[in-house]
Amino acid sequence: TSSSIGYVADTETGEIVSVRKGKNQTVFQMSPEPERRYEPYCMVDLAPIEAVADNPDLSNADMRVFLKIIGRMGYNNHIVLNAAKLGEELNCTRESVSRSLSRLTKAGILFRGSKEGRSYNYSLNAWIGWRGNAKDRKRVASEQQRQRERERKDESR
Repeated sequence: TSSSIGYVADTETGEIVSVRKGKNQTVFQMSPEPERRYEPYCMVDLAPIEAVADNPDLSNADMRVFLKIIGRMGYNNHIVLNAAKLGEELNCTRESVSRSLSRLTKAGILFRGSKEGRSYNYSLNAWIGWRGNAKDRKRVASEQQRQRERERKDESR
Protein backbone atom coordinates (compact mmCIF):
# COMPACT_ATOMS: atom_id res chain seq x y z
CA THR A 1 0.00 0.00 0.00
CA SER A 2 1.04 3.57 -0.48
CA SER A 3 0.12 6.71 1.38
CA SER A 4 0.06 10.29 0.20
CA ILE A 5 2.72 12.42 1.84
CA GLY A 6 2.05 15.69 0.04
CA TYR A 7 2.12 17.66 -3.17
CA VAL A 8 4.87 19.41 -5.08
CA ALA A 9 4.86 21.63 -8.15
CA ASP A 10 6.63 20.42 -11.27
CA THR A 11 9.14 23.26 -11.84
CA GLU A 12 8.98 22.89 -15.63
CA THR A 13 5.21 22.78 -16.14
CA GLY A 14 3.79 24.27 -12.94
CA GLU A 15 1.49 21.26 -12.57
CA ILE A 16 0.76 19.94 -9.11
CA VAL A 17 2.10 16.44 -8.54
CA SER A 18 1.00 14.09 -5.79
CA VAL A 19 3.84 12.45 -3.85
CA ARG A 20 3.10 8.95 -2.54
CA LYS A 21 5.43 6.77 -0.54
CA GLY A 22 5.25 3.07 -1.39
CA LYS A 23 6.91 0.05 0.19
CA ASN A 24 10.34 0.63 -1.32
CA GLN A 25 9.85 3.72 -3.45
CA THR A 26 8.49 7.23 -3.69
CA VAL A 27 5.98 7.70 -6.50
CA PHE A 28 5.19 11.00 -8.19
CA GLN A 29 1.88 11.12 -10.05
CA MET A 30 -0.24 13.82 -11.57
CA SER A 31 -3.00 14.95 -9.27
CA PRO A 32 -6.54 14.52 -10.54
CA GLU A 33 -8.18 17.51 -12.19
CA PRO A 34 -9.61 19.82 -9.55
CA GLU A 35 -13.38 20.07 -9.37
CA ARG A 36 -14.53 22.75 -11.82
CA ARG A 37 -16.36 25.62 -10.23
CA TYR A 38 -17.24 27.45 -13.45
CA GLU A 39 -16.46 30.85 -12.03
CA PRO A 40 -15.85 33.68 -14.46
CA TYR A 41 -12.38 33.88 -15.95
CA CYS A 42 -10.50 35.91 -18.49
CA MET A 43 -7.30 34.93 -20.26
CA VAL A 44 -5.05 37.94 -20.81
CA ASP A 45 -1.90 38.32 -22.84
CA LEU A 46 0.75 40.06 -20.79
CA ALA A 47 2.43 42.20 -23.45
CA PRO A 48 -0.82 43.86 -24.62
CA ILE A 49 -1.93 44.41 -21.00
CA GLU A 50 1.40 46.10 -20.31
CA ALA A 51 0.96 48.21 -23.45
CA VAL A 52 -2.48 49.31 -22.19
CA ALA A 53 -0.95 50.27 -18.84
CA ASP A 54 1.84 52.23 -20.58
CA ASN A 55 -0.51 54.09 -22.95
CA PRO A 56 0.02 57.81 -22.17
CA ASP A 57 -3.36 58.72 -23.68
CA LEU A 58 -5.24 56.75 -20.98
CA SER A 59 -6.01 58.20 -17.56
CA ASN A 60 -6.39 56.43 -14.23
CA ALA A 61 -10.17 56.74 -14.68
CA ASP A 62 -9.84 54.99 -18.06
CA MET A 63 -7.93 52.17 -16.38
CA ARG A 64 -10.66 51.76 -13.75
CA VAL A 65 -13.29 51.50 -16.49
CA PHE A 66 -11.06 49.03 -18.37
CA LEU A 67 -10.69 46.81 -15.29
CA LYS A 68 -14.42 46.94 -14.60
CA ILE A 69 -15.06 45.82 -18.18
CA ILE A 70 -12.71 42.87 -17.84
CA GLY A 71 -14.42 41.90 -14.60
CA ARG A 72 -17.85 41.92 -16.21
CA MET A 73 -17.04 40.60 -19.64
CA GLY A 74 -19.25 37.82 -20.94
CA TYR A 75 -18.50 34.93 -23.24
CA ASN A 76 -16.64 35.89 -26.44
CA ASN A 77 -15.73 39.25 -24.82
CA HIS A 78 -19.27 40.62 -25.06
CA ILE A 79 -20.46 43.25 -22.58
CA VAL A 80 -23.39 45.65 -22.52
CA LEU A 81 -22.50 48.89 -20.73
CA ASN A 82 -24.66 51.65 -19.36
CA ALA A 83 -22.35 54.61 -18.69
CA ALA A 84 -24.63 56.11 -16.03
CA LYS A 85 -24.80 52.88 -14.00
CA LEU A 86 -21.08 52.27 -14.37
CA GLY A 87 -20.44 55.86 -13.26
CA GLU A 88 -22.47 55.27 -10.09
CA GLU A 89 -20.45 52.15 -9.30
CA LEU A 90 -17.15 53.94 -9.89
CA ASN A 91 -18.29 57.09 -8.08
CA CYS A 92 -17.89 59.28 -11.15
CA THR A 93 -20.16 60.89 -13.71
CA ARG A 94 -21.74 59.31 -16.79
CA GLU A 95 -19.80 61.80 -18.89
CA SER A 96 -16.51 60.68 -17.35
CA VAL A 97 -17.30 57.03 -18.12
CA SER A 98 -18.36 57.96 -21.67
CA ARG A 99 -15.06 59.79 -22.24
CA SER A 100 -13.16 56.75 -20.93
CA LEU A 101 -15.09 54.42 -23.22
CA SER A 102 -14.32 56.73 -26.16
CA ARG A 103 -10.59 56.78 -25.36
CA LEU A 104 -10.51 52.99 -24.89
CA THR A 105 -12.31 52.56 -28.22
CA LYS A 106 -10.03 55.03 -30.01
CA ALA A 107 -7.00 53.17 -28.63
CA GLY A 108 -8.30 49.90 -30.13
CA ILE A 109 -8.80 48.32 -26.71
CA LEU A 110 -12.60 48.19 -27.02
CA PHE A 111 -14.94 47.82 -29.97
CA ARG A 112 -18.34 49.46 -29.78
CA GLY A 113 -21.29 47.67 -31.30
CA SER A 114 -25.01 48.33 -31.49
CA LYS A 115 -27.12 50.21 -28.99
CA GLU A 116 -29.61 48.41 -26.75
CA GLY A 117 -31.91 50.92 -25.08
CA ARG A 118 -29.62 53.27 -23.15
CA SER A 119 -26.68 50.88 -23.31
CA TYR A 120 -24.11 49.98 -25.96
CA ASN A 121 -22.65 46.60 -26.79
CA TYR A 122 -18.88 46.52 -26.47
CA SER A 123 -16.23 43.85 -26.83
CA LEU A 124 -12.67 43.79 -25.57
CA ASN A 125 -9.98 43.45 -28.23
CA ALA A 126 -9.53 39.67 -28.47
CA TRP A 127 -5.73 39.98 -28.64
CA ILE A 128 -5.65 41.79 -25.27
CA GLY A 129 -7.85 39.38 -23.35
CA TRP A 130 -10.27 36.60 -24.05
CA ARG A 131 -13.16 34.91 -22.33
CA GLY A 132 -14.59 32.04 -24.30
CA ASN A 133 -13.71 29.11 -26.47
CA ALA A 134 -10.13 29.44 -27.70
CA LYS A 135 -11.22 28.33 -31.19
CA ASP A 136 -13.46 31.40 -31.46
CA ARG A 137 -10.74 33.88 -30.49
CA LYS A 138 -9.11 34.09 -33.91
CA ARG A 139 -12.48 34.50 -35.67
CA VAL A 140 -13.57 37.30 -33.32
CA ALA A 141 -10.17 39.01 -33.60
CA SER A 142 -10.49 38.95 -37.42
CA GLU A 143 -13.99 40.44 -37.21
CA GLN A 144 -12.68 43.16 -34.88
CA GLN A 145 -9.81 43.92 -37.27
CA ARG A 146 -12.25 44.34 -40.17
CA GLN A 147 -14.41 46.63 -38.00
CA ARG A 148 -11.34 48.73 -37.11
CA GLU A 149 -10.39 49.04 -40.79
CA ARG A 150 -13.94 50.17 -41.71
CA GLU A 151 -13.87 52.76 -38.90
CA ARG A 152 -10.53 54.12 -40.12
CA LYS A 153 -11.88 54.44 -43.65
CA ASP A 154 -14.95 56.30 -42.34
CA GLU A 155 -12.71 58.67 -40.30
CA SER A 156 -10.58 59.50 -43.34
CA ARG A 157 -13.61 60.61 -45.38
